[in-house]
Amino acid sequence: MRRSSTFDIVAYVAVPAASLRARLASLALILVPLGLVVAAVLSFGIIKLAQQRASLPTELRLAIKRREFELHYQPIVDLESRRIVGVEALLRWPGRNGSSLRPDLFIPVAEECGLIPLITEFVMARIALDMPRLVAEFPDFYGSINLTASDLHTEAVVAALRKLVQTRGMTAANIIIEATEHSLLDPQRSRQVISDIRDMGIRIAIDDFGTGYSGLSQLTTLQSDYLKIDKVFVDTVGTDSPTNQVALHIIRIAESLGLSIIGEGVETEVQARFLFAHGVRLAQGWLFHRAMPLETLLGVLREQSRTSRASA
Repeated sequence: MRRSSTFDIVAYVAVPAASLRARLASLALILVPLGLVVAAVLSFGIIKLAQQRASLPTELRLAIKRREFELHYQPIVDLESRRIVGVEALLRWPGRNGSSLRPDLFIPVAEECGLIPLITEFVMARIALDMPRLVAEFPDFYGSINLTASDLHTEAVVAALRKLVQTRGMTAANIIIEATEHSLLDPQRSRQVISDIRDMGIRIAIDDFGTGYSGLSQLTTLQSDYLKIDKVFVDTVGTDSPTNQVALHIIRIAESLGLSIIGEGVETEVQARFLFAHGVRLAQGWLFHRAMPLETLLGVLREQSRTSRASA
């Protein structure tokens, strides 16, 4: 019913009950089967996801035993010269069907199942084989290794790193350890491990700063050398995003703490020029290079060296 605002009248509309029942019946013929199909698809997806989640720990154990993992290396470049000065070691798990499972999917499962020490052991062993080959041709080259929260809560990783830097053809200067901000939620447990690592001469980089839950006070109490600007903030550079100034604020924080800065996920020249204009000297991202196997990396570095000698 609707009352007029001008005249003293009311209008109303009525629909015969039989007509309404017929219309509901016709809609039910369409919506009920459709709802059953959608419910079946969702149920199937949930069951498959649960099965995959349940079987993933077993598959991880088998993959570790079979040495199915690989290390790819994403170059870190000097923003002024665009020369590669280092790499970040990234774990890859090639699937048997040609696909690859992302680390952000299997690493949390590995942490829950207590498999991280085995994965870290694999990474260290692979670095011990690959880095001497890089350092032999490029002595100042360095590789950064990602450690998880569980790694930073045990002295076992200190012993593993001590063994790594004693590998023939390597020094502590050729290694940087990356600790995500999430792994520093318990600074009391990680502080001593980080201190022991730095005592060996290995540098520390704080990764994903601004995306975790640790406060600035924790950052000031932890010994570190680098602060990495996460891709989510680099992406907003030169845009109208409300967070487009966060990268600049992180740069200022790093400068005030005397930390070197590495920009992550750089994909455009606008982002690269912005970072360089504001004092950032190192960056990585698809604008420069994607992660690549060791042999491909050696080829890129050799070509870079030849080009430098030719232009000298």
